[in-house]
Amino acid sequence: MIKYYVHGESVYITPQWRNKQDFARELTEYGKKVAEKRADAGAAHAVYAVKVYAEDGSVDHVDVYDPPVLLDDQEFTKRTAAVEAENKHGCIIYASHAHE
Repeated sequence: MIKYYVHGESVYITPQWRNKQDFARELTEYGKKVAEKRADAGAAHAVYAVKVYAEDGSVDHVDVYDPPVLLDDQEFTKRTAAVEAENKHGCIIYASHAHE
């Protein structure tokens, strides 16, 4: 099971769980929708999830951003560097990019 949090319009962020295969498939589908939103908005980047690893190398949780965070090149570099520094055991940042 994957624990994840959806960061959206609600001020309440509660953990949710989904099996790994369903979650991976849903995240892939969400990524396709995010690419369309990013293109429509004319943004350079759209961050839509961050997978955070635990000390033992397992997945601790995933933060999902709905709506995705739209960023220009400079802000994308700044924020992703901060996220990577904050997660000392590693993370994967899921994003759509205009120059893919």
